[in-house]
Amino acid sequence: SSMFNTLATLEVPTVAVVQGAAYGACDIAVAETRSTFCFSEVKLGLIPATIGPFVIERIGATQCKRFFLTAEVFDAAKATSIGLVHEHTEDLFSLEEKLKNSFCQNSPSGMNASKYLINEVARRINSSGINEQLRILTAELLARQRGSTEAREGLASFLNKTKPSYNKS
Repeated sequence: SSMFNTLATLEVPTVAVVQGAAYGACDIAVAETRSTFCFSEVKLGLIPATIGPFVIERIGATQCKRFFLTAEVFDAAKATSIGLVHEHTEDLFSLEEKLKNSFCQNSPSGMNASKYLINEVARRINSSGINEQLRILTAELLARQRGSTEAREGLASFLNKTKPSYNKS
Protein backbone atom coordinates (compact mmCIF):
# COMPACT_ATOMS: atom_id res chain seq x y z
CA SER A 1 0.00 0.00 0.00
CA SER A 2 2.80 2.45 0.79
CA MET A 3 4.38 1.75 -2.61
CA PHE A 4 1.13 2.67 -4.39
CA ASN A 5 0.79 5.77 -2.22
CA THR A 6 4.36 6.76 -3.08
CA LEU A 7 3.57 6.46 -6.79
CA ALA A 8 0.35 8.45 -6.39
CA THR A 9 2.05 11.29 -4.52
CA LEU A 10 5.35 11.64 -6.39
CA GLU A 11 6.10 15.19 -7.46
CA VAL A 12 6.71 14.08 -11.06
CA PRO A 13 4.23 12.49 -13.46
CA THR A 14 4.16 8.69 -13.39
CA VAL A 15 3.15 6.47 -16.29
CA ALA A 16 2.20 2.80 -16.28
CA VAL A 17 2.91 1.21 -19.64
CA VAL A 18 1.07 -2.10 -19.50
CA GLN A 19 2.14 -4.97 -21.69
CA GLY A 20 0.48 -8.10 -20.42
CA ALA A 21 -0.98 -7.78 -16.93
CA ALA A 22 -0.02 -5.18 -14.34
CA TYR A 23 -1.48 -2.92 -11.68
CA GLY A 24 -0.39 0.35 -10.18
CA ALA A 25 -1.33 3.80 -9.04
CA CYS A 26 0.24 5.93 -11.75
CA ASP A 27 -1.01 9.25 -13.06
CA ILE A 28 -1.31 7.98 -16.60
CA ALA A 29 -1.84 4.39 -17.65
CA VAL A 30 -1.56 3.12 -21.20
CA ALA A 31 -1.85 -0.47 -22.32
CA GLU A 32 -1.03 -2.64 -25.27
CA THR A 33 -4.25 -3.74 -26.96
CA ARG A 34 -3.57 -7.40 -26.08
CA SER A 35 -3.23 -6.65 -22.32
CA THR A 36 -5.64 -8.22 -19.88
CA PHE A 37 -6.69 -7.14 -16.41
CA CYS A 38 -8.19 -8.93 -13.41
CA PHE A 39 -8.75 -8.26 -9.73
CA SER A 40 -8.56 -11.92 -8.74
CA GLU A 41 -8.24 -11.64 -4.95
CA VAL A 42 -11.76 -12.96 -4.25
CA LYS A 43 -10.86 -16.24 -5.98
CA LEU A 44 -8.39 -16.74 -3.12
CA GLY A 45 -10.76 -15.58 -0.42
CA LEU A 46 -8.92 -12.26 -0.19
CA ILE A 47 -9.80 -8.65 -0.98
CA PRO A 48 -7.97 -6.13 -3.19
CA ALA A 49 -7.19 -3.99 -0.16
CA THR A 50 -3.71 -2.83 -1.16
CA ILE A 51 -4.63 -1.51 -4.61
CA GLY A 52 -8.33 -1.03 -3.81
CA PRO A 53 -8.32 2.62 -2.71
CA PHE A 54 -6.41 3.68 -5.81
CA VAL A 55 -8.60 1.68 -8.19
CA ILE A 56 -11.82 2.85 -6.49
CA GLU A 57 -10.65 6.45 -6.83
CA ARG A 58 -9.79 5.88 -10.49
CA ILE A 59 -12.82 3.95 -11.78
CA GLY A 60 -15.43 4.42 -9.03
CA ALA A 61 -17.28 2.12 -6.70
CA THR A 62 -19.79 0.90 -9.30
CA GLN A 63 -17.13 -0.50 -11.65
CA CYS A 64 -15.15 -1.90 -8.71
CA LYS A 65 -18.19 -3.82 -7.49
CA ARG A 66 -18.38 -5.60 -10.80
CA PHE A 67 -14.69 -6.38 -11.23
CA PHE A 68 -13.68 -6.90 -7.59
CA LEU A 69 -16.65 -9.20 -6.91
CA THR A 70 -16.56 -11.22 -10.15
CA ALA A 71 -12.78 -11.48 -10.62
CA GLU A 72 -13.51 -11.54 -14.34
CA VAL A 73 -10.68 -11.02 -16.79
CA PHE A 74 -11.18 -8.03 -19.06
CA ASP A 75 -9.31 -6.61 -22.03
CA ALA A 76 -7.62 -3.28 -22.70
CA ALA A 77 -10.67 -1.91 -24.52
CA LYS A 78 -12.83 -2.48 -21.42
CA ALA A 79 -10.07 -1.10 -19.17
CA THR A 80 -10.07 2.05 -21.30
CA SER A 81 -13.85 2.38 -21.34
CA ILE A 82 -14.07 2.24 -17.53
CA GLY A 83 -11.14 4.60 -17.03
CA LEU A 84 -8.60 2.15 -15.63
CA VAL A 85 -6.25 3.04 -18.49
CA HIS A 86 -6.29 6.20 -20.55
CA GLU A 87 -5.57 4.62 -23.88
CA HIS A 88 -4.73 1.30 -25.50
CA THR A 89 -2.74 0.81 -28.67
CA GLU A 90 -0.87 -1.71 -30.80
CA ASP A 91 2.15 0.63 -30.87
CA LEU A 92 2.95 1.04 -27.19
CA PHE A 93 6.47 2.32 -27.83
CA SER A 94 5.27 5.29 -29.91
CA LEU A 95 2.65 6.23 -27.34
CA GLU A 96 5.19 6.02 -24.52
CA GLU A 97 7.59 8.26 -26.50
CA LYS A 98 4.79 10.75 -27.18
CA LEU A 99 4.02 10.99 -23.45
CA LYS A 100 7.70 11.36 -22.50
CA ASN A 101 8.15 14.10 -25.10
CA SER A 102 5.09 15.89 -23.74
CA PHE A 103 6.50 15.81 -20.20
CA CYS A 104 9.85 17.15 -21.43
CA GLN A 105 8.13 20.22 -22.87
CA ASN A 106 6.49 21.14 -19.56
CA SER A 107 7.61 22.99 -16.49
CA PRO A 108 8.54 20.51 -13.73
CA SER A 109 7.15 22.79 -11.04
CA GLY A 110 4.01 23.36 -13.12
CA MET A 111 3.44 19.60 -13.38
CA ASN A 112 4.16 19.19 -9.66
CA ALA A 113 1.72 21.96 -8.72
CA SER A 114 -0.89 20.54 -11.11
CA LYS A 115 -0.63 17.10 -9.48
CA TYR A 116 -1.05 18.69 -6.07
CA LEU A 117 -4.05 20.67 -7.33
CA ILE A 118 -5.71 17.58 -8.79
CA ASN A 119 -5.17 15.48 -5.67
CA GLU A 120 -6.22 18.21 -3.24
CA VAL A 121 -9.31 19.27 -5.20
CA ALA A 122 -10.43 15.66 -5.66
CA ARG A 123 -9.99 14.98 -1.94
CA ARG A 124 -11.95 18.07 -0.97
CA ILE A 125 -14.72 17.50 -3.52
CA ASN A 126 -15.14 13.98 -2.16
CA SER A 127 -15.36 15.24 1.41
CA SER A 128 -17.49 18.38 1.05
CA GLY A 129 -18.21 19.21 -2.58
CA ILE A 130 -17.14 22.38 -4.36
CA ASN A 131 -17.43 25.13 -1.79
CA GLU A 132 -15.99 28.59 -1.06
CA GLN A 133 -13.00 27.11 0.77
CA LEU A 134 -12.10 25.02 -2.29
CA ARG A 135 -12.43 28.00 -4.63
CA ILE A 136 -10.10 30.01 -2.34
CA LEU A 137 -7.59 27.12 -2.28
CA THR A 138 -7.47 26.88 -6.07
CA ALA A 139 -7.00 30.66 -6.40
CA GLU A 140 -4.16 30.56 -3.85
CA LEU A 141 -2.46 27.64 -5.61
CA LEU A 142 -2.69 29.45 -8.95
CA ALA A 143 -1.27 32.64 -7.45
CA ARG A 144 1.62 30.72 -5.86
CA GLN A 145 2.46 28.93 -9.12
CA ARG A 146 2.18 32.11 -11.20
CA GLY A 147 4.91 33.62 -9.02
CA SER A 148 7.31 30.74 -9.63
CA THR A 149 10.48 31.17 -11.66
CA GLU A 150 9.35 28.58 -14.19
CA ALA A 151 5.93 30.19 -14.63
CA ARG A 152 7.49 33.62 -15.23
CA GLU A 153 9.93 32.08 -17.72
CA GLY A 154 7.16 30.06 -19.39
CA LEU A 155 4.89 33.10 -19.82
CA ALA A 156 7.78 35.26 -21.12
CA SER A 157 8.77 32.49 -23.55
CA PHE A 158 5.18 32.21 -24.76
CA LEU A 159 4.94 35.97 -25.36
CA ASN A 160 8.35 36.03 -27.06
CA LYS A 161 7.58 32.89 -29.10
CA THR A 162 10.65 31.06 -27.72
CA LYS A 163 11.10 27.84 -25.78
CA PRO A 164 11.68 27.98 -22.01
CA SER A 165 14.86 26.41 -20.67
CA TYR A 166 12.91 23.53 -19.08
CA ASN A 167 11.52 22.46 -22.49
CA LYS A 168 13.84 19.57 -23.39
CA SER A 169 12.24 18.72 -26.75
